[in-house]
Amino acid sequence: MLIAKYIQIFILFALTSFCFASNEDIPKILLKYNVQSFSDNNRSYLVFNFSNIPHWHTYWKNPGDAGFGPKFDFDQNESKITFSPLEWPAPKRYIEPGDIWAYGYEGDYSFFFELPKNYNGNVQANLTWLICKHICIPGKSSVDLEIEKSVLLKSTISERELELKKVELSEIKKRLYQLANTVPKDVNKIDIVLAKEETENTLGLYYNVNDFPLELLAQRNLVFPYPHPYLEFKHEKLYQDQNGAVYAKMLVEWNGMYEEPEIPFPKDLSLPERLNLAFDFYDHKDKKSYKIEKSFSKLYESKKLNSFLKILKPINPVKTNLRKVEKSEEDKSGASDFYQLVRYILFAILGGFILNFMPCVLPVISLKIFGLVNQKNQSKSQIVQHNLLYTAGVISTFLVFALIVILIKLSGQAIGWGFQMQSPTFVASIAIFLFLFSLNLFGMYEFITPGGSSLGSIQTKGPKGDFLNGVLATILSTPCSAPFLGTALAFAFTSGPLVIFLIFFSVGIGLSSPFLLTAAFPRAISLFPKPGNWMNYFKKFLGLSLLLTVFWLVSIFIQLRGDHFSLYILITLFILGPIAIIIYQKLFKNILILIFAFALTVVGLASIKNVKVDDQIVNEVGEQDTINKFGLNWNRWNPDIVTEYQAGKRLTFIDFTADWCLTCKVNEKLVINTDDFKKLVRDNQISLILGDWTDGNPEMTKWLQNNDMAGVPAYFVIDKDGNLHNLGETISIEKIKKSFSN
Repeated sequence: MLIAKYIQIFILFALTSFCFASNEDIPKILLKYNVQSFSDNNRSYLVFNFSNIPHWHTYWKNPGDAGFGPKFDFDQNESKITFSPLEWPAPKRYIEPGDIWAYGYEGDYSFFFELPKNYNGNVQANLTWLICKHICIPGKSSVDLEIEKSVLLKSTISERELELKKVELSEIKKRLYQLANTVPKDVNKIDIVLAKEETENTLGLYYNVNDFPLELLAQRNLVFPYPHPYLEFKHEKLYQDQNGAVYAKMLVEWNGMYEEPEIPFPKDLSLPERLNLAFDFYDHKDKKSYKIEKSFSKLYESKKLNSFLKILKPINPVKTNLRKVEKSEEDKSGASDFYQLVRYILFAILGGFILNFMPCVLPVISLKIFGLVNQKNQSKSQIVQHNLLYTAGVISTFLVFALIVILIKLSGQAIGWGFQMQSPTFVASIAIFLFLFSLNLFGMYEFITPGGSSLGSIQTKGPKGDFLNGVLATILSTPCSAPFLGTALAFAFTSGPLVIFLIFFSVGIGLSSPFLLTAAFPRAISLFPKPGNWMNYFKKFLGLSLLLTVFWLVSIFIQLRGDHFSLYILITLFILGPIAIIIYQKLFKNILILIFAFALTVVGLASIKNVKVDDQIVNEVGEQDTINKFGLNWNRWNPDIVTEYQAGKRLTFIDFTADWCLTCKVNEKLVINTDDFKKLVRDNQISLILGDWTDGNPEMTKWLQNNDMAGVPAYFVIDKDGNLHNLGETISIEKIKKSFSN
């Protein structure tokens, strides 16, 4: 292995010297350095500051195809001594003539060695390096150091012309903090697997991240492998899917047979002993490098991994205009991020506006419009107050949802749009509330609730009614998705807290926009019909629509719980609620009656939460790999089936749905459960995958977010080339056909 390395260095020297040495003058001084001491957090360091002249580079610990990194030897009284080195600075990648890849440094950088506490003595440090551009030139120097109590008092460089001026301590401290930290083993910064290749004595590293700016790959690998005694790492090959995820493959040559004793190449997928590797990875989100240590005890088959890479788009940022990333480009990237955020905010506002017309929200929106009719005879200031309070209820609820999303994300769990509808207790609570609300609309009793001073008259008098009406509209909007909304929310769920708040706030603005416009232009209320007897009939129609919503919520509850006892508790609570209100209004008018009913409701909901679902029912459902729905056979979604179908280039339609998603039901009725769709599936032998997100499957949530969807409905197709297409929240037969033909 060492002989091969020296041959590569010799060839590199020969090629570059022959081809380029005569065409460019070589400066006399290519590199300067100095030595300083530095203390931080009760630790003392010797700092070797290097500065290369422009366009010349030195090497990292793993130099790449050829070369060697700087070496530091310390002598005291003609005896070797050792100071503990810190991690080296993160490298960059340089492409030299002959497609030789080098990993190393340009410009200014520093190496750190920790000094023992209260160390005293005179030390000689001997340095060697290799610096390259069109030609590679080795260099060496020595420096005498006078150290007292771990502080460098004096340094004398033997070649005075190599001496670098003193570096500011603030800059040294900055370089120290930029050194790579070792990532704890329980933290997954990047997915890495090791496979056995079909080529003899060759392994393959396969790794990926969900998103990584391509411009950052212009001068760095996705990962830089640390050197290993008997492994030789080849060039990194990069791929990207249509959703922006970056995949990479790096071949690894096994040279263990040259070791003493010999370490044979594994004959099967088991390694004779654990293989410990380390990688330098730059996390663009926190703008810091990390040392990632991985231990491998088994190998994967490379065939399936290579089949998957074949369906992806190869990328080669080295040969694009991304090769040189200047400060101006970074500024452009920042501007691009700003415009991207503005774009998603506009999507959120538009998606929120469309929510007003989705079946989930229509009953409550209709109630609010009903209230607007009653406002026709009120003053402009009163109209503005009603609508602004309603808007405040909408936006404040969305901000509460945003806070819940942030807290759940911080806990490490996956979350998506409509998350509260995956809770049986929440579904039961909102069903009971709407049931009582609907009975009031039929005139069974009058009680102060959101929507007015009394449900019987549906009057929007008082700030609490308007505000709570906005809260209710927001809660009922979340089972629905809408065009543009899913894209904006997927962006939010994968972003930081500030962006989550901005996107949720924007959705709230969109949902309440019709009433904000009415507040801004109160005369618009004149477009509504005058109050009259028709309102009594419309009130009963709204009551019926709320009852239908209750039946839908009960069906969701049954699906989530899967047991009869919980349903009995829920029905009992439906009966107790109206009885308590009637007793309160007709007989005792005692608040204790309502408190008693409320207590029974809380106990009942707690009982629902604690009832265990029959394990047998869950197991029976979980064992079904296929589902018959609408007379079609669907494969149940799992994390690997999409990858498998892409690799096999199978025409596939993927439907992500949930029992509580009314938009899903509408799409099923209008598109999926139609003769045209069934004919399309039959004539083209299309495979079908169904993802049921009713109970909030965490793996499904993560998959959807990785593919720019925050909830359901969500539809995808795999075309004849194995490409995955995101169809969004709305579909049509023509849209599906067009995606298959791409």
